[in-house]
Parts: sequence; structure tokens; C-alpha cells
Amino acid sequence: MFSSKISKLIEKRDGLLYVLKKKVFGLVELDILNEDSIHLKEAKRIIKIIEETHPYFLSSKYDQSEYNSHKKAFVEVIKNNSNFENLPFHVLRYFKVLCDGHMSMIYKYTKYLEKTLSVKKNNLVFLDNSIQVYTIGKKSVNEILEELDKHFYYENTSNRLLIFHEYIHRMDFLSYIGCDIKDNKVVLSTNDGDLSFSFKSESIPEIKFDKIIENAADSSRIIYINSDNFEENHTFIDLIKEYLTNESSKLIIDLREYRGGSSIFYEKFLDELSVSDTDFGYIDRLSNTLRNKKPNSYFFARIDEENVMFTYKLPKANYRDYSRKIFVLTSIMTYSSGVQFATILQDCGLGIVLGEIPGNSPCSFGDILGFDSAPYNFGFCVSHKCFIRPNSSKSRTELIPDIIIQSKNALQYAINLLNGNMKGD
Repeated sequence: MFSSKISKLIEKRDGLLYVLKKKVFGLVELDILNEDSIHLKEAKRIIKIIEETHPYFLSSKYDQSEYNSHKKAFVEVIKNNSNFENLPFHVLRYFKVLCDGHMSMIYKYTKYLEKTLSVKKNNLVFLDNSIQVYTIGKKSVNEILEELDKHFYYENTSNRLLIFHEYIHRMDFLSYIGCDIKDNKVVLSTNDGDLSFSFKSESIPEIKFDKIIENAADSSRIIYINSDNFEENHTFIDLIKEYLTNESSKLIIDLREYRGGSSIFYEKFLDELSVSDTDFGYIDRLSNTLRNKKPNSYFFARIDEENVMFTYKLPKANYRDYSRKIFVLTSIMTYSSGVQFATILQDCGLGIVLGEIPGNSPCSFGDILGFDSAPYNFGFCVSHKCFIRPNSSKSRTELIPDIIIQSKNALQYAINLLNGNMKGD
């Protein structure tokens, strides 16, 4: 996970501050950045944020030659490009070298396709699960996929599907790669003929799953929790307390639509279970940017620009064979802190993960900081931590469910298991 230099330095000690000279990373200084150009000035600012903040340079993924090549290519395309509406997508191509799924999103107003397209693992695209899509705006699905592969780093196969689902609906990206779009409309060539659709939604058409709040097939109560309402949700904690005090209660936590956010919700959950010494390990890249962004969380002196400073925390998995299993449902949409929550429950024997491999790796970069590109009216995020799952002997790239099943069927399957009724599974 970490570079050999870093691994030797940290050994097995945590909580310490480490300082390295930035020159050991071999970052190339680009003198072609003309301060008179607003475009190159913005490119320089973005590069500075990355090189001052991201833990990629401390990880085993860091390739000095490849990184410097991507940086030079980014600057050159900004220098020679006259269409700065496309700057966000040039930024994404630069970000790809950082091997960070959290940095695959550009936050900018755009319109989305009014119809939801379904992306399958074999790279086929369907409309309404029965009509196969061949081209979008005269570009084949394979051509669009090739363009996506040029711009994004995929943490795993589910992450690839997740990114494809996002960008195949975005008007700005489809226009950028040359799809034929006129008057906010695009033609899809399908096995049912040509179909025309508008771009009008202000958010991506989301994948939704059936909700079953309660099943009274037997005398026990099944507590179903909607992951959309996790953060700062007192009802969630009340339900957990009820589960702990009622021996007949059975708990299903549905993370199939949970795209991440604060880790507060699962930390409160672990507190209620009295689980201690169980957490992800990480390297935390400290920077002046981080100090300014999170003044109430980080207290350290200003860092000299010639230095790189970081701290390290060991992963801890306090394993137990918990008799009253909790079922956690996942899909490719499960992301970030949702993946961390499911990973902790699996690694520490607290729950059974059921569904699909989630959309990012259990060992990944994260804990993001938000930034704006004022000249071009878009936002982006940058990770400052490199996480290690509690049980580091398991896969770093995939959280493999204990029971692999299509996510659309996961809830009913879990209910059947908890009720001892497997008919119709």
C-alpha cells in the first residue's frame, strides 16, 4: 500500500509525525506556466493543491516518471486548447494518474439524460432493461467506453460500472467526446429503432431498489434502515438500541444506495455495540491546505514548502463471532464510508455482507477536501488519507460479499434468511 521508503520509515509505530524532503519524490518544476495566462495560472494552482495534499506520492502506486508525464501533458493541453469549457475533463485526465476513485467526479452544473440507461458488466447498455443501446449521438457504446477509460482510474470492476453509469448520462461529457447533441436532444440507436431523448434532469437518474420496511412472516421484527437517512439520524440510533435490547429483533442495514459521506453514522453504531479498537488504518498527508480547511481537527505548525509531513495509524480488527448477525446489503452504488462500514462489520465478525461488490476499494484514498475552480465554475475534491482495511490480509481492491447476489434481490433474500424461509430465493 505504501512505498518501500515509507514502509521502512513507519515500521509498526503509529501516531508519530514524519517529515521528508519533497525533493526525494522527484517532482518536475514546469517553467512553461506563464503567469500572464489565467488558464495556465489555474492549472498551476490545481497542480500545487495535488502535490501539497494528496498521499499518492507516499503510496506504492506512485510512479515518478508516469506522474511527471501526466502533469506535463495536462499543462500542454491547457496551453494549446482554446475551448476552456472542456477544462474539467482535462483535469480528470490528469487526476487519473493518482489512482483515486474519489477524484473521478467533477462538480459542475450540467443536464442529464431524462431516461436511465442500465450498464451491464459485459459493457452492454440497455434502456428499460430490454432495449439494447448501440450508439448515443452517433458514437458507439464501445467508443464512449474507450473515452471513459482514457479519463478515469477504476479501483475495481464495480467502480468502472459506477463511473460509466454517471458519465454516460452527462450532457457535458457526451458533448465533450463528440456525441451529436442538438437542441438539448440526442438520438439513441437501439434494437427497437432510433429513439430521441432530451437532457433535462439536474441530477443523475439514480438506481433505486425496492424497500421493504417490515416483514411479519414470523413473530420476530426485522428492522430495515434506509441508508439515505443515516447521517445525523437519531432514528437510526434508536433502532439500534431497540435491536440491542430486544433479543427477537433482527437487523438489516441497507447500503445499496449509500454513496458515502461522514463516518459519524457508523462510529455511533459501533459505540452502541461497545466495539472498541476496531478501525481502518491510514497514512494522513498533512499540509498547510489541510490545516486551513480543517482548523478544528488538525493542530500543527505551518509546514515548510520544501517538506512533506504525514502521520500513520495502524489498522485494528478486534474480531469476534457475534451471535446475532447483522445483514448489510451492498451494490455497486455503495461507496466511500458505506464501504468502510460494511468492511468493518465483515472484518470484525459483526455482520454478513450480502449483495454486490461495492463501487470502491476497501483500501483506498479518501477523506476528501473540496475545492472550486472559480474561473471555470466547477468543483473537485482531493483526498488526503490512504486507508488500510482492518483485516489487511483480505483483498485490498474489493470488498467481496459473504453472499454474492444481485443487489435488486438482496433485501428479500436477507429477510428470507433471517426468517428461516428460503422459498423463492
